[in-house]
Parts: sequence; structure tokens; C-alpha cells
Amino acid sequence: MAIVVAALLGAMVASIVTARVCRASWQRSVRERVVPLVERCDAAGPSGDAEDPFVVLDRAVRVAVEDRVAAAADARRLRDALDGVPHAVLLFGPDGTVLDANEAATPFLQARHGDALVGAAVEDLVADAAGSGSASTTIELFGPPRRVVEVVAVRIGTADSVGVVATVGDVTDRRLLEEVRTDLVANLSHELKTPVGAICLLAETIDGETDPEALARLSGRVHREAMRLSATVDDLLDLSRIESIGGHDGGPVDLVEVVGEVVDRSSDAARRAEVEVHVDPIAGVCVVPGDRVQIVSALANLVDNAVKYSDPGSSVHIAVGAVDGEARIVVADEGIGIPSRDLDRIFERFYRVDQARRRRTGGSGLGLAIVRHVVANHGGRLDVRSRLGEGSTFTMTLPSTPVAPVAHVEPSVGTV
Repeated sequence: MAIVVAALLGAMVASIVTARVCRASWQRSVRERVVPLVERCDAAGPSGDAEDPFVVLDRAVRVAVEDRVAAAADARRLRDALDGVPHAVLLFGPDGTVLDANEAATPFLQARHGDALVGAAVEDLVADAAGSGSASTTIELFGPPRRVVEVVAVRIGTADSVGVVATVGDVTDRRLLEEVRTDLVANLSHELKTPVGAICLLAETIDGETDPEALARLSGRVHREAMRLSATVDDLLDLSRIESIGGHDGGPVDLVEVVGEVVDRSSDAARRAEVEVHVDPIAGVCVVPGDRVQIVSALANLVDNAVKYSDPGSSVHIAVGAVDGEARIVVADEGIGIPSRDLDRIFERFYRVDQARRRRTGGSGLGLAIVRHVVANHGGRLDVRSRLGEGSTFTMTLPSTPVAPVAHVEPSVGTV
């Protein structure tokens, strides 16, 4: 009987090996489940009470196969989990060779371009971690695009079998967030400190002044600095609110009415700056789904910037219309223009192209950041074209919805 059973076991093992089932795992299952049952059959002898050895063998083989299938499923789940990790994960053996890696590690194994630097750093850290237990470093890749990656290597295993697992994570967004936070605190402190310092100095001067004309002049300066401080705080609150919303309420907004409101709001500033604001002919009725307050704020900031950075006697043009199912608002000025090197940064908080002109124009430096977030909340695009000495053109493109014509009052065209 034992010979027959052994022959059957040999045939089964051979078939499983042919089917690429791991030999070591199969033999372990056989030893643990089949052999004890076969020994029970032999011990029972030819008695009629003994269980049929073929039934025993069949049951044992089924159990072993089920265990193998379950182990394979666990391995697949682990592999899927590793491949789903955004960080690269690499497992190194005692001799420093790569035993396993997930999909995110493929670029570093191929060692192309900037990833070759990361691959070399991984090898160095693996060697260090094998002795010290752990090692880490941060690498900046200047691209394009610019990236920052963090490499960490940790020793695993026992004294007899030491290995190292290394991870490579892209921390570009985290580094950028840290830089933005640092710049925000520094710039905000500066922007608030300047008017506060001026108010304190003016208050001390007023305290010992008796001349009515000087008092009137100084009090006017205090008022202007206070308004400047208030405008900065208001812009900060607006930016915080717009960023936290992350969208809009979806209500219909008539852009022609928005333009009229903004033109009226900017009329006093334009008159003081001796700048003419013109509204070009409206290209049909244009209504978009969105937040009216946000859109008014964005356009007001664009017009305010255009007026501030235009020379006396120049003009600012506003146009709105529907093009290919989208709404466009264009604000063009004849001002000082923006250098090409600064075009990618003008939408950052507190960024100033001309620090010297900033002292004359005032403002919080948050206007274009507000515009960018408003356009993003509405799923639109924001484009800018500019040449030094010739002016700038900002274009807001927003998704529009077709609506029936509505009656509205056209904003005035010409000088405001």
C-alpha cells in the first residue's frame, strides 16, 4: 500500500511542478498533511475499518492545493499593495543586489537622466544602512521639471541574513508648501509692518505738532496708511475665503453686469491716476455659472492693477464675450509691461516685479493670487501676454452656459 501511495504522490508532485507550483512550498505541504495521513492508513492495516487511502490522499492533496492557492492570493495582494504605493520600494539582499521592487522603482532601476543620480544615492545609502542600521538623504533634481526626492534605507532581517529596504519618495509638493509658508510669513510680516510702523511714527509726530496745516497733512497720511493696512487685511481674508471654498455655488452670473460694477468701482482710482477705462463693444450676452462675488473680485483686481501700472494719459480696455462655448474677459493696458522672466511668478502672493514702483502704487500684492484662485475655482484658464514698455493683456476664460437673451444696462464706454 505504501508503494502505491508513494507512486501516486510522485505523480502528483510532478504534475504540480509542471504547472509551476513552487516545489519547496508543495513539499512542505506534503510533509505536513499527506505523509501523516498515509502513515495512518498504513498503521490501520487491511481492516475494513481503515479509511480508503485514495480518499485520504485526495483530501490531503486538496487541502495542500487550497493552501497553495491561498498563499498565492496573499502574495498577489501584497504585490498589488506595493505597486499601489506612490513611493518606490526596493528590497536588497546581503550582497547588495536587488531582490524585489515595486512599479514605482522602475525609473531608478533603469537609471535614466536625473533618476540615475537617485539610483546612485540609493546604492550608497544601502551600503551605509547595512552597517549603521539606517540612512537617509534628500536630493534636488533641477529637471525640468524640478523635483525633490527623499531616499531612506533601513536594515532588516537577522544577523544570519541581513537585507536592506529602501524607499524613494517625491516630496516636491511638500518642499514647495514649506517654501510658500515661509515666504508667506516673511512677506506678510513685511506688508503689515510697513503701514503699522508709518502709523506709529505719524502718531508720534502729531502728538507734538501744533500747526493746523501740518496736523491736517499728517492726519491725511495716517488715514492713507490705515486704509492700506485695511486693504491688505481685506485681501488676505478674501484670498483665505476663496482658497477654502475650492469651487463655486453654480449660480448664473451675467459678465456684462460684472464689468459694469467693476468699472463703477474703479472710476475714482482711474480719475486720480488720469487713466481712461474703456469698455469695448460687447460680443453678445455672456452668462456663466459661478460665484458673482468671486468673479467681481477677480476682475476688480485685474482692472486695479491695470490702472496702477499705467502712466497718466494712457488707457485700459475691458472686453467680454463668448467664444466657442466659453466666456472671455480681457483686460488690456498700455502700462509698463512685465519682463518675461517674471511672467511665471506674478501670480504668487506678495510677488512684486518692481519693488521701487510698489511704494508708489501701494496695494497688498495679493490681487493676482486672488485672480488665479477664482479662475481655478471656476474651472477656467488665466493667460497673460506682456511686453516691457508696451503694456499687458490678461484674459480670463470661463466655461459658459447658453441662456436666453436678457435685458441689462450696457456699461458706459469711454472715460470713467
